[in-house]
Amino acid sequence: MQARPLTVSPARVSGPTKVHTTMLRNRIEVAVCIVRDAKGRVLLAERTPRQLAAGFWEIPGGKIDAGESALQAARRELLEEVGLEAHDLRPWIDYAHAFATRTVHLHFFLAERWSGTAHGREGQRIAWIEPGQAPPGPLLASNRRVWLGLALPPFYALIDAAPSAGARPADQALDEALAAGARLIQISATHLVPGQHAALARRWGERARSHGADVLVAGPALLARQSGALGVHSSALELRRQTSRPPVPLWMVSCHDAAGLAEAEAKGADAAVLEEPVPTGILRDEFARLAALARIPVYARIPLETGRPTGAFDRAVLQGARGLDRSAAALPGGTHRA
Repeated sequence: MQARPLTVSPARVSGPTKVHTTMLRNRIEVAVCIVRDAKGRVLLAERTPRQLAAGFWEIPGGKIDAGESALQAARRELLEEVGLEAHDLRPWIDYAHAFATRTVHLHFFLAERWSGTAHGREGQRIAWIEPGQAPPGPLLASNRRVWLGLALPPFYALIDAAPSAGARPADQALDEALAAGARLIQISATHLVPGQHAALARRWGERARSHGADVLVAGPALLARQSGALGVHSSALELRRQTSRPPVPLWMVSCHDAAGLAEAEAKGADAAVLEEPVPTGILRDEFARLAALARIPVYARIPLETGRPTGAFDRAVLQGARGLDRSAAALPGGTHRA
């Protein structure tokens, strides 16, 4: 089956948002449990007629009761809603989503081990869906951001379109990245004026989407909108300057250390690329430690496999990303076959 782009409507994606004081008083704490089957599919459930947004689909979860921890609530809701018992839960992403009359703060957990047979205990329909693919009905707005995060591909190609001595043409690098299986590609063309950058990103985006891939641009949210890109990639310096999450479906950032990762999480980044501030390389143990602490998916930036050309683009291989398919991981500095 041909891979599909991760594209979602920007108008339907919400990150941390400034809200009115009344909405803060109506803030609801919610715990959500992500369960995956042996094929990597995620369990979704349809909201019942007695619930708000009836007919929408969501990852099973619900309101945290008084005196209850988020972890306890996630375990309880999973059992009450779909009859599954979680034996090992790990915290993952948490963020706030503003609806028209209330704000929900969602705490997502990953079920490392679970048992039972999934069924709708409240009469609701359930389905096992591959992350990033469309559920049987509309996805609840508050779940869209984490759904996109679950669908992040195993590796992320970074292509610098600026001409440089000894590097092969950027168009060739794009074709090679797509042929190697890249399904998320960053386009950097800071040597171009904004209009030219947008035109290049639009042209490359069309080519990428024809291969089931999506593109991010190294630049502001306006550039992403003008070019039709899925989102933006911000450098570590741009992350520090950013006061709030850009209004794009996917926001990737570069980080150098634990402080950078914490800042990325606090500002609502969807994923991070962990890069060394100087070209000495991050030790494997140090990377594993930082990735284990991260509350967002983390990529490690490493060059292409030994013996293949480098310089036109680097491959960032997924490693230690919380909740993503570990079978796709490769150790930093190692190789990964797409």
